[in-house]
Amino acid sequence: SACPVNAEWQIWSEWTTCTTSCELGKRTRSRSYIPGRNGATHRPTGNETEKEDCNADKKCPVAATWTFGAWTSCNIACYKPDGYRGLKTRRQLCKEGVPKHEFLNCHFPPSPGLTDTQFFCPEIPKCSSLTKINAKVCNENRAGTDASVSLMLRNGNSGEACQTSVLDGPGNSWATNNWEVYSGSVLGPCQNFYPSPNYILEFNFHLQSSDGLAICEVKLEFGPKSYTWNYGAWFNSGSEEWITVTLQ
Repeated sequence: SACPVNAEWQIWSEWTTCTTSCELGKRTRSRSYIPGRNGATHRPTGNETEKEDCNADKKCPVAATWTFGAWTSCNIACYKPDGYRGLKTRRQLCKEGVPKHEFLNCHFPPSPGLTDTQFFCPEIPKCSSLTKINAKVCNENRAGTDASVSLMLRNGNSGEACQTSVLDGPGNSWATNNWEVYSGSVLGPCQNFYPSPNYILEFNFHLQSSDGLAICEVKLEFGPKSYTWNYGAWFNSGSEEWITVTLQ
């Protein structure tokens, strides 16, 4: 009779793809066999499949972490009747993941982008326009005037300027060493003038005659805010010197 032929394993197949693309997963491989013949054992000793760990040392990419920084201050200190209520911004801050993610990284910020803008500042108050003028005539010879006087204001070189109505007509003298105080409708267009936080506030007195006027102190009131000056200067119809007042 024929001699027994033992069962025989074939070569292993290639390993399957790992069950994870990163960090611990599993993979398997298998093999077939040729059965024994002529009375030999049908199946060889051993396993048809093998399983092993894979990607245990391969870290998965970590998405970047995005957080918002603090809001900036509003770009205006108060709002005017024109309706503009200012804006403020905040930055999105990024901490890169380790390992870095191919797509979810610091190069691709989520909505609304690197900068978030709020087009409204609910916390700012309404601006106050000019409400009162206080001007002290100097205590020196011929410091006062009987001419018509008006006040001019401007926000530096911004182009924003105004001129009041005549503050005191002829015959109503700006008397030496006297405080002149004006409010209400006589302020004219300057009732709609607002100091700008981005420019210096300047003033000048205009006289409608060749007479002169010496002013030693000025206090301009914009609602609860006051701007002052107390150095002394002469003014006339051709005065071109603009004087800076300081917020108190």
